[in-house]
Formats: sequence, structure tokens, C-alpha cells
Amino acid sequence: MLSVAQAGPLGFYPTAGLTVTVSANGAQNHKFINATFINKEPIIPDRVYRGLSIDFLLQGGDDFKDVMGKVYTLTNERIEGGIKDLIRPQLKSLGLIREGSLIDPSHPRLIVLPA
Repeated sequence: MLSVAQAGPLGFYPTAGLTVTVSANGAQNHKFINATFINKEPIIPDRVYRGLSIDFLLQGGDDFKDVMGKVYTLTNERIEGGIKDLIRPQLKSLGLIREGSLIDPSHPRLIVLPA
């Protein structure tokens, strides 16, 4: 799924808890290279993982419509509330972000290499 989602022409999707490496050479040339959990543990291809996203993307916004139904099918959808109220406290409790920021510069979430 990451190889399809991170190769879209409109940009890169944000992640938390992952380090995603891609190459980019212009808006139409994105290529997924690798992804690991932020603690360097590998992602196991045949394992089922749970994730969360904003409604805009889950409804096919941006170019996520190219992913929905092809390499990803939404199941057990639950609407929990506003993103700021829900995600920030969880990311803080997991130690994925520092106080006052959603980005930890010592653990980049996206690494872009020349194509």
C-alpha cells in the first residue's frame, strides 16, 4: 500500500510512527523506496496493521482514490472526533512527538532522495 500511496502525483501522505524513504524528481515522478517503523523494526508484508486517517483521504481526497479499493479497503470505520483532539495526545503518549510539535527532527517521517 505504501508503494502506491507514496507514488501519487500530488505529493506524499503524512505518517506518524513510520520512516518513509522516497525519491522525487518533479511532481509526476515519485517512487517509494522503503518504510520502517520509527524504532527501525521492519513492516511485515502479510501482517494486518490498524491505522487512522482523516475523513478527506478516506473518501478519496487528493489522489488517495487511486489507493482505495485497489491495495486498501476500508473496514470497521469508526468516526472518533476531531483530529487535533484525538491524534496529538495519542502521539505524545507513544513518544512519537515532542511537546509543542507534531514533528520530531531527530526521527524524520519522510526522507526524499534524488531520483
